[in-house]
Amino acid sequence: MAQQIQDLVASIRKDGVEAAKKEAASILQSAEEQAQTIIAQAQEKASHIISEAEKDIAQGNQRAEKALAQAGRDLLLSLKAAIEEQFSRILVEKASKALSSKDVIGLVKKALDASEGDVNIEVEPKAFEALADELQTALAAELKGGLVLKPHDDVESGFRLVAKDGSYFYDYKASELAGLLQPYLARPLHERIF
Repeated sequence: MAQQIQDLVASIRKDGVEAAKKEAASILQSAEEQAQTIIAQAQEKASHIISEAEKDIAQGNQRAEKALAQAGRDLLLSLKAAIEEQFSRILVEKASKALSSKDVIGLVKKALDASEGDVNIEVEPKAFEALADELQTALAAELKGGLVLKPHDDVESGFRLVAKDGSYFYDYKASELAGLLQPYLARPLHERIF
């Protein structure tokens, strides 16, 4: 009987060990399946995160490229405006210098010859003081005929022909002449620079 008990205990032990092995194998297989599912989900999630990050980076690069292109356009426009402003300033300066020299006397004479009707001449006050004698000598005949030559504060450089009745005037001021010349002189400059 002792042998039977031992055989029974051995059989129970063997059955228990086999059942435990089967249970352990089943648990291990279930754990492996769960691990594979978790890994697959994690890989899918990581792939989605990477894909979204790549999209964000591409959009950021596009925005940066657009911003850079806009900054380039803004820089060119600012540069163009600065060059045009400088060009305009130089043109007015040179015209002003030319109109405040003795050359203005010849220009006044030509403008008078081309004018129609009774006109007065308004001259920059500084030029009037500096060139009064030369102007009066050059325009002696016109002055005898009723031409009025006078300084005027609105004329910063150059001169104006004003109809005596006030119906019209022609501006030969540096700023006006520069404004008239600028489109013709700016085009070649623009073509060379831009």
